[in-house]
Amino acid sequence: MTDILDYVQPVGYNSLFVCGFAFDDAENEGTKKYAAFMKVTSNGRVEQFYRWGQGLDNQPDNCRSIAFDYNKREIILLLEVTSENLRPDYSSYSTYSSLNSDTLLVRLQDNGEIIKGYNINFDTASVSMNLVKVQCLFLITTMFLLDNRSVSKLDTRIRHMT
Repeated sequence: MTDILDYVQPVGYNSLFVCGFAFDDAENEGTKKYAAFMKVTSNGRVEQFYRWGQGLDNQPDNCRSIAFDYNKREIILLLEVTSENLRPDYSSYSTYSSLNSDTLLVRLQDNGEIIKGYNINFDTASVSMNLVKVQCLFLITTMFLLDNRSVSKLDTRIRHMT
């Protein structure tokens, strides 16, 4: 992992869960960049490492924030993604959506097993989610609070806001 953008060390765990990004070559920032996550034990041993995305030069993927759900013992990652393999196929309904970034919420068990991923996007609005901040994901009881700075219409199944 090249840069750590956020981390969480849950109470009672001897591990640190971190997210950020990784280059193909850690000494050369001109190489491809990927979203990354790892679990590191208190003695410095890397137990888990994941790298997501396609390493696009002009719009790289990043893991922006991480949270821990104590009730479910899950790690929640918030990725800003542009790679086609992490997003829906926009060619069927929106011309410019592929040029923008989406948010990908990933749930992992505390042993690193991936549970599920959720893509959050602006559908046909062709607008980026703009997760410019790190540490922008918060868990309040059973709900996620996401901090971003997009100026557009956000539609979800639960809430309709402008």
